[in-house]
Amino acid sequence: DIVVGEDETLLFYNENRDVFRMPAMVDVFYIRLPNTDENQNKAREILLDLRDEPDLEKVSSEYGIGINETGPFSIGMSIRGVGLSYPFSITAFSLEKEGQISEAVETKDDIFIMQLKERIPPRVLSFQEARDGAQNQLLFKKAKDVSREWLIQVYETELKTGKAGLEALSQKYEQVAINKDEDITRQDYIESAGFSPDFAAKAFSLEVGEFSAPLNTEMGYAIVRLDNIKPIDEERFEQEKEEFKKGLLEQRRQEYFAEWFDNLRRSANLKTNLQEE
Repeated sequence: DIVVGEDETLLFYNENRDVFRMPAMVDVFYIRLPNTDENQNKAREILLDLRDEPDLEKVSSEYGIGINETGPFSIGMSIRGVGLSYPFSITAFSLEKEGQISEAVETKDDIFIMQLKERIPPRVLSFQEARDGAQNQLLFKKAKDVSREWLIQVYETELKTGKAGLEALSQKYEQVAINKDEDITRQDYIESAGFSPDFAAKAFSLEVGEFSAPLNTEMGYAIVRLDNIKPIDEERFEQEKEEFKKGLLEQRRQEYFAEWFDNLRRSANLKTNLQEE
């Protein structure tokens, strides 16, 4: 059995404090209107009233509109009551002073007006707050290290020498489980391995029936055996080429927004830290 003590956990926490850093967050009040021409005009009227009296709760009640609160959230998080919304997040993080009112934010379905309740600067969780998470991460790391050494030995002495195959090993050792991933491509999320580019790359470099050496994946160490290669279906490829192009463009768009959001989050953290100094 793998055991992690308090001193080890504290050392791991101190050596990996950035892992336990909470990003900058904001908490806002907001009202929501369905995005119609009539409500666009109503939103403009509400904003005019808020200029004279910047109290979102009071002004919205005069229009018979309920007010909501997001609770603290960071850039890129799903927002309570809103979901994942780039325009909402960007606008919320642009508010600097408590009580500040936003402009109207339009999405496909809704119109939002916000009032900043609180900005929460980034911080590193205390050891007391992070203890359980640090302990679990350390346990997983130790378990992976142990499994790696054991799996290398099994690979060298049994698989590589031809003394046993995967099926025989799964019967001999209870910790060996066989997972069959079918019809995977180089870009797929592999259920048994997670997001592991090395796993797919190695699988496509093997000959049919060939084994890989132990590979590090999100789920632990694994050995890959290539069972079959399906040639490209040219007719199907031509039919699906346009859909593939659209999917690739969407993937690139999502990657761009993810990178842009990450830069925005870093900027928010930096700005808060500078303000603290």
